[in-house]
Amino acid sequence: MSGIDKASATWAAVRTWATEQKADALKTLTTRGLGIEATEFERGRLTELEALLALENPRRITVGKPDTYGR
Repeated sequence: MSGIDKASATWAAVRTWATEQKADALKTLTTRGLGIEATEFERGRLTELEALLALENPRRITVGKPDTYGR
C-alpha cells in the first residue's frame, strides 16, 4: 500500500465523514441511560473511526537485527 493521498478530494470527503461520525458517537456515548450493549457498540465505532483517520499518518515500525536481541 502506497499510503493515503492527503490532498485528494476523496480523502477530504472520508475525513469529513469520519469526523462527523466520531462526533455523533461521542454525543451518543454521553447520553444518560445508554445500555451496556449500545455503549460497547459506540466505543467500537469510535475505535474504528480513529483507526480510519490514523491512516493519514502511518506509524513507522522498526525492528532490530536478530543479533541485537537480548542485549
